[in-house]
Amino acid sequence: MIDKLKQLRELLGDTYRDLLKAYLDDSPKRLDQMQSSFRELDFESLANTAHIMKGSSGNMGAQKLSEVCAEIEKLARNNSIDRLEEKIGEVGLAYQDVKKILEREISSIL
Repeated sequence: MIDKLKQLRELLGDTYRDLLKAYLDDSPKRLDQMQSSFRELDFESLANTAHIMKGSSGNMGAQKLSEVCAEIEKLARNNSIDRLEEKIGEVGLAYQDVKKILEREISSIL
């Protein structure tokens, strides 16, 4: 993840910090949406939200988080409730790890 962040920092320059903040602002909403969609058994919404978070996390270099989102997306697209709750829990934990890294990155820019 650190290598990807270095690449983004070089590529984006002054807007790099804004990207990190936008990701940190958006991700909790996506997590909440996944949990809500799971509770409502709205597989389409769950798959779409997981797909979005998979992409944004992958773009940030958060490979583990992106992979778990891909698993959720696949399960939801197959209308399979099996292991979904477990995977949604994994997303929350993986996001916490990513959040710590990104917050440290933001504070290093100031």
